[in-house]
Amino acid sequence: MEGSNNGSSLMNQSSICLKMRELIEAINEYTKNRTGSSALVINKFLQAYSVTIDVSAFDPENGLGAQFYVSLHNLFTSLEPDSDMAWNCVDVLCNACRNASARQALIETYQFVPMLSKLLNDQLSTCKKKKLLVLLQDLTCGIKLSWQVSHLPHLLKILTKWVEDKNQDIICLSLSVLVNLCFKNLPVVYTLSRIIDIKKFLRFCLPLQGPLVEIHVCKLMIILNHLNDDIPKCTLLHLISPTFNSIHESLTKNDPVMLRSVIDFFVDMISSENKEVFKEYEHYSEQLEALVKSIHSRQVPSEMEATPLPQQDPECVMLTMKFIYALEYHKLSDFSKLYSAIVKLALDWVNSEKVSFHANMLLTIVTQNLSEGTDNEADLQLLGSKLPVFLNMIQNEALPANMDACKRLRSLLQLLRMMLKANSITSDVVKSINENLLMSIFTPILAEDFNGKHLPLLKANEDKTSSTEYVDTYVYAIVLVCELSQHNAKWLENLSLLMENRNIQSILAIALYGSKSEIRQLVLELARSSRFPVSKIASAMETSQAMFCNNKNSSWTLSKTTYDPVYPILGYAQMEMVDDTLKNFKKLIDEQNVSNVSVCQVIELYEYKLASLANSELSASKNLEAASERCVHLQHRLAQFSEEHNKLGQLIHHYENRLEKSGKAMNDLKSYCLDEKKKADTEIENWQQCVKNHETKLKEIKVELIQMTEQKENLEQQIKKFQSVIQKLEENGNRVEKQLQTREQQLKNANSHIDDLNGQIKDLRKTLEQKEAKLTETTKQYLATKEVLSTITKLSGEFRS
Repeated sequence: MEGSNNGSSLMNQSSICLKMRELIEAINEYTKNRTGSSALVINKFLQAYSVTIDVSAFDPENGLGAQFYVSLHNLFTSLEPDSDMAWNCVDVLCNACRNASARQALIETYQFVPMLSKLLNDQLSTCKKKKLLVLLQDLTCGIKLSWQVSHLPHLLKILTKWVEDKNQDIICLSLSVLVNLCFKNLPVVYTLSRIIDIKKFLRFCLPLQGPLVEIHVCKLMIILNHLNDDIPKCTLLHLISPTFNSIHESLTKNDPVMLRSVIDFFVDMISSENKEVFKEYEHYSEQLEALVKSIHSRQVPSEMEATPLPQQDPECVMLTMKFIYALEYHKLSDFSKLYSAIVKLALDWVNSEKVSFHANMLLTIVTQNLSEGTDNEADLQLLGSKLPVFLNMIQNEALPANMDACKRLRSLLQLLRMMLKANSITSDVVKSINENLLMSIFTPILAEDFNGKHLPLLKANEDKTSSTEYVDTYVYAIVLVCELSQHNAKWLENLSLLMENRNIQSILAIALYGSKSEIRQLVLELARSSRFPVSKIASAMETSQAMFCNNKNSSWTLSKTTYDPVYPILGYAQMEMVDDTLKNFKKLIDEQNVSNVSVCQVIELYEYKLASLANSELSASKNLEAASERCVHLQHRLAQFSEEHNKLGQLIHHYENRLEKSGKAMNDLKSYCLDEKKKADTEIENWQQCVKNHETKLKEIKVELIQMTEQKENLEQQIKKFQSVIQKLEENGNRVEKQLQTREQQLKNANSHIDDLNGQIKDLRKTLEQKEAKLTETTKQYLATKEVLSTITKLSGEFRS
């Protein structure tokens, strides 16, 4: 069953790549010639991709991801804003955003926001406005803008204008996009400050009603106010209650886009230096309990295998679990009383593809906290009873076909590790985990014919679309095998097998060199094991270094540097003071009618300078737009080169393995040839001796042959004599044979005469038998007649007397 599933997924993947390649070729043809046939093909494929259910088709790691998004970007750039093909591209992007990896790549690398900004105008229908805003909300969530890009003024003007719209959804979505753009992007904030009066805009927004609107207004206040000061505690605490209300409303509406915006902002805030402030809120437990009950009330309360009702959007549940995980991870409150409800909620959704990863991560952190306490044995036993389900999920995900499947497998391995550390269920976990099941994860790595396609995707830079998800997953699997070996000695053999494998050594080296600190710590803990091949890992790290940096100025560690924004010389208050001074100065000049020529000249020069600055600003704006386009183009090229780099890395690793195996085979072949040569020399000496012996025997045989020839001639003469005798005997035999044939014919005639006589005897016997039977019957009649006559005579005598 598992084999058929894997085969089906591979066929599906190849079909997706084939269609995507056809689309890329059609787009390249259309951008060159703009033929009607290529336009029809493009529209057909775009419409198909806009409604496809399989979002793994948009995975940037599928081999054609970079080419697909770059081609789509080039197509979008060349289209008119009101064309049907442009809106088909919008639909494809909306569908692609359902894939988390694709959404991240669209935000960080491919930058479709400038083209989408051009589509925004007041003539759009409400439906199209919502579609664009929802897409922009997705593509601006977590966006980083280091300078004032050319499309920002138009985009910000439209968004601030639509905030005044009568449609509540338009208001809410516009505010959400504004929050995403301004969050941690000072150039956007300064651009916004030059377009509108921020204080006036905030005063307009404050009366707006609705949980989602309130949370966005609150976020805008945090972002736009107090930029150079610490955020007031009351503002941060005021954010918490609207956040929970917004989550409830988003769950009610099944709006995952809005929910993601709210949760990502809140998680980012509690992850900052303000975490201690958020711990002062006292009603987390009550709010979280209500949230969990709200999700429970909208699904079927059944065993794990039951599928939740469709009324609850899995993506909304996934985001909610991410939110609960963040609350528990940062320990904002004591949620131990809610562990039972949280565990049941997570177990209800572990089988859902979208929710599985976050459900497993939530179960992992809860299991970790449960194992540290002593009052939650029932919850641990419940988790222990679901071990077969977790193991079955690992069996289904053992060979992940895409990044999401890899993340699900990784979360399952982390959960099993935490369950192994819980003393009350440790023995159950050790007994339940099958060696073949866990080792099947390493099948592509341990295979004799190692395929480069199965090599973990590497990450040369944090800003690229590649990642080390596969590397991290294998590390978690190796660590789990190591921890199992501490409880059961039978796993030591498997651990030794893994540690001696060159591909595993390369993976551990990559993890040490390029993964996060948590993964590095796990690898270093593995180094405590006596089976850890330190020298081989060091050698593998030296080889892996070339895959991450090509020169001294480009290294993995340098890619971790954070963005350091450049602040303007004047703050908002200082700029307002300068503006007020200029206004007062101009007012005084108008009232006093100053006729001093030098002052007028200064003012004239000042106005000339302003005009010059305006021209310079216009020129700089055009240069900035050209630079932005060039930057986007370079980012696209970099993404394509990164994809090619990954492929080449995989091929290099593949051919290194082949070369190593070839070298080993050659050494084995040389040893085999030497052994065979020695054997052949010995055999040649034996054969030479045999030849000498046979030559001697041949001479003896020749002498014997002469003697035998003479005997042969004598025998031939005797044979001739015997042949003449035989001929005479044959003639006598022929004569006797003829006589015998005559006698046999006479015998046959006699036999036939005897047969005729026998036949006559049989006929006579039959006649005799008939006569005897007739005689017997006649005799009976005679006796009867005689008796009758005697009776008559007797009667007649009596009558006479």
